Amino acid sequence: EAEGTAVTSALTSLLADARIDMLASTATAPATPAVFAVNLPSAVVADASANGAIRFSTVALAGGAYVERWTGVSGTAVADMLSKLGTTPNDTFWVSRLETTDTTVGNYGLRIRGTIVAPVTGDYQFAIASDDHSSLRLSTDDTAANLRESAFLQGVSSSYTSNASQTSAKIRLEAGRAYYYEVLLKEASGQDFVKVRWTLPGGQVQDPIPMSALQPFV
Repeated sequence: EAEGTAVTSALTSLLADARIDMLASTATAPATPAVFAVNLPSAVVADASANGAIRFSTVALAGGAYVERWTGVSGTAVADMLSKLGTTPNDTFWVSRLETTDTTVGNYGLRIRGTIVAPVTGDYQFAIASDDHSSLRLSTDDTAANLRESAFLQGVSSSYTSNASQTSAKIRLEAGRAYYYEVLLKEASGQDFVKVRWTLPGGQVQDPIPMSALQPFV
């Protein structure tokens, strides 16, 4: 379709974290990213690449998390990707919970960010697991200015308890208040994922942290 033309889709029941990849067989995609309007029952982010592949990412308006990915970044340490933060990512999409995986791409740095809202006031404990290295950073308010690292993994583990650094100290959160967070992942090759869980004041564990507690960064 021509740029600026609305495209109607018959898809009416997408999952909140669904990702759709479509290959344009007749249309010629523009050389630079373009925005397409799609009739879907949720917010839509769309982009087109020069090879004709169009990727649509959807997220339900109720919540979720925004993901940025920078490709062509070597190394396994989180420090290897820090210079990419603040630059334009190669890929963006949404997830409905604090977890993501993609084994089709290697040598990238990834950031998940948004705000997290505590359902009740009390002491929360966070934990992170990943392949490769990762870092969970939580602010004392809803801004990035007060971010501090709460948990990290310098290695590979699907378990939350392989290293003491993976589990945060108890953090006091107030019910209904939004706290800005960032999850950083540095992937080299092979399997890759990052996930974050939390333990609520009453002892309930939510693994990973669900959509109901997440507000997207826009």
